[in-house]
Amino acid sequence: MEYYLREKFELYFAKSGQHAIEQLNHHVVDIILLDISIEGDENGIDLLKGIRNHEKWKNIPVIATTAHAQDSQKTMALAAGCNDYMIKPIKREYLFENIMRHIKIPQ
Repeated sequence: MEYYLREKFELYFAKSGQHAIEQLNHHVVDIILLDISIEGDENGIDLLKGIRNHEKWKNIPVIATTAHAQDSQKTMALAAGCNDYMIKPIKREYLFENIMRHIKIPQ
């Protein structure tokens, strides 16, 4: 996904829930692509719940990106506050289409 996105977007990466919080504290972001299977003590759903409970970040669109194709995983992610759910591998066109549905990019 980085390869697809780096030409059009400024990207920030996090390898854990704590690192994601640090990134959010230091950068203004328009959208979050969240891998449900993140490293560290918390999972992506726990991180998402923390984001949704934070006044500054609660309205940032979050798209779950995951290798988990089970309907129960999708239901759990959407119930926790994800705006969308994409199963890897993700086609380039589908990735851009979903991002554009949730943010506006200056022309």
